[in-house]
Amino acid sequence: MATLSLPRRLSEAVGAWMHLEYCSYRAGVFSESSLKAVIGSVLSTVPVKARGTRAHAEYNHPALNVIKRPGAPNMVDFALILNGASINGEAYIETKWAGSSHCKDVNILKDFLRLANIKMVEPDAKCIFLMAGKSSDLAALFNSFPFRTTSQGKSNGFQLTSGEVKMKFDHLDQDFFLKASPVFSELIDRGMTVPMSLTICCHGIFPSDSVPYKAKFQAVAWEITQVDTPIIQKLWYRKATGKNKGAVRAK
Repeated sequence: MATLSLPRRLSEAVGAWMHLEYCSYRAGVFSESSLKAVIGSVLSTVPVKARGTRAHAEYNHPALNVIKRPGAPNMVDFALILNGASINGEAYIETKWAGSSHCKDVNILKDFLRLANIKMVEPDAKCIFLMAGKSSDLAALFNSFPFRTTSQGKSNGFQLTSGEVKMKFDHLDQDFFLKASPVFSELIDRGMTVPMSLTICCHGIFPSDSVPYKAKFQAVAWEITQVDTPIIQKLWYRKATGKNKGAVRAK
């Protein structure tokens, strides 16, 4: 187990746990919140340099709250960081449950960009996006934005192939622009940065599709390994007005 990367440990642990729960007739209680226990269990086993509480859910990270606003702050779903420490964290994780009302294409893109903002200020931290759910729901998501970003279904979005892949944000790709510009604009309004590209590494789907049977539930994780320089905002920014205002809501 020590040889497995943290993203792979998370995806395999979540995938195996879901299969156990499914075999135990408890799949009916699956949701994004039900992942807290298993993700917290894995994070608590990762060594850190000092002792203390280290696995946190809904962690208030300053990179997500550059502009202070009324109400609850923006939070990352999970963090591996010593409680009360001023030092940087070891890892930050955003999660989505495929099939839920919140697991929309624009929200998936937003999660990657939120993690990218953390990566900018903590370049040594592992920033991981994990998605889990029914294999049929995952397959449907993989065939749409932001995994396939054009109307022709060209695979120039977030990739499932292993190894590092750079995803460039192209404002001349109209299909991508129409989906991405409201997300980019919202994050800009919140004081966050949108990079020109993200370099990500997929750590595989678990249980794998190569096993003799098709698993009912699966998990997959990506790590952001590199963040590019900021976009030219005037090419992307579109101020939300009228009926479109608030169309892309904050997490």
